[in-house]
Amino acid sequence: FPLPRKMDTSSSTEPSSSSSSATLPSPPSSSSSSSSSYDYHLRRAPVDDEGFVQSFLPSQPELLSRFFDEYGFVVVRGVLNNEQCDATVNEIWHTLEKLPCFDAPNINRNDEATWGDNVWPQIRKFGILGGGEPAIGPCAWNNRQNENIYNVFRTVLKSEKLRVSFDRYGIMRPTIAHPEWKTLLDWIHWDISPWTYGSSTIGWKKKKVEQDDGGDSAVDNNIVKPDGAARVHDRSIRKVQGLVALMDTREQDGGFHTVPGFSNYFWDWSERNKDTEHARKFASRKFVTVPPRDDPERSSTMMWDNLQPIPMRAGSLLVWDSRQPHGNYPNNSERFRMCQYIKMITEDEIYDENIDREYPYEVMLPNGFAVNDIGRNVFRSAPEE
Repeated sequence: FPLPRKMDTSSSTEPSSSSSSATLPSPPSSSSSSSSSYDYHLRRAPVDDEGFVQSFLPSQPELLSRFFDEYGFVVVRGVLNNEQCDATVNEIWHTLEKLPCFDAPNINRNDEATWGDNVWPQIRKFGILGGGEPAIGPCAWNNRQNENIYNVFRTVLKSEKLRVSFDRYGIMRPTIAHPEWKTLLDWIHWDISPWTYGSSTIGWKKKKVEQDDGGDSAVDNNIVKPDGAARVHDRSIRKVQGLVALMDTREQDGGFHTVPGFSNYFWDWSERNKDTEHARKFASRKFVTVPPRDDPERSSTMMWDNLQPIPMRAGSLLVWDSRQPHGNYPNNSERFRMCQYIKMITEDEIYDENIDREYPYEVMLPNGFAVNDIGRNVFRSAPEE
C-alpha cells in the first residue's frame, strides 16, 4: 500500500477574488426565528486543481488569519518536511508493531493480514490510535515543539503564552478490500459546550481547590456549587484544535470534515437551541455531539447538509476553531490516512478552566530527548498564580 506524499512549498498567491473578498453575511438576530428555520449561508472552502483545500505558508500570517476568520479553519502547508513526515509515520508503525497480540500475529506494516480488528487498537471506529494514551515517541515530541507549528498557533491565537496538548495519533486503514474497517460515518461534535463554552483538552485535569472542611477536591468547572447552576466561561477566549497530515490525504482517503464558516454562527445557534432536549442532555458536558440528522427539532439539518471534507497535503497543519462542528469521515481508498493531533491553548484558557497537566512533561519524554526553547515554553504546566 503506497504512502504518498507530495510537498508543496511554493509561494502562495493571493486568494482569488471569488474566495477571499467575499465576507460571511451577518447571522440573523437570535430572536428572529426558531431553530427549525435557522439561517446559515452556505460557504465552501476553495480547493486547488489537485483537489486539496487552499493552503498557505507559515510566513503568510495575514492571509491565513483572514481565511481562518472567514471559514473557521485554515490549512498551512510545509510545517513539516518530507523527512519529518516519513519519520513520524515510521514511529506510528513502530508503536503498532510493538503492541502485544496474544491470540494472533503481531501487526506488521508489510502484511495486510495482520491489520484486522482482532489486533487493531481501540477507538479504531473513530480513526484515533489507542485509547487515552498520548503519542510519546521522539517524533511526536519534536512535532509539538516545531517552530512552524508554534508560529501558526501563535498567529491564530494571537498569543505567545501557549501550552501544547499531549495528544494522540490518528490513523485510518485502507478499506477498498476491507469495508469492515471503515470508521463511523455520522459522527460530528464539538469539544466545547455550545451553552457554557467549557472545553476539554487531552492531558489536562481540573485543579483541586480547598473545601470548607479543610479538604480538597477537583471541581467540575462547568458547574458552580453549591446551587449547581451552569457556569458560562469567558467567550472572549479563542479556542482551537489542530492536526498535522503525515501523508497526502485526498478526499477518498477519509479524514477531517467540518461546516465552513459555522463558527460565525455558533452563538446564534446556541441561543436558538438552549431550550431543546439536546441542550438539556448535554447541559454540563464539554464533549457535545451534534444532534442527529433525524432530530425532531431540526436544529442540526444545516450542519449535516453542509459538511465539507478537508483534503490536505503531507506536512500540512490544520487548525480549526473549536466552535466548528467537526469529525472524521471514513476512508474509501487503497491508502492509509495518518495524522498527529496537536492542540495549543492560551494561558487565559488555563486560568478560565482552572486546569493543570495530568503529568509533568519531564516524566513522559523519551530518554535523551532534547527540549528546545519552544518546548520549554509549550510543554510547561499551568502558570503560577
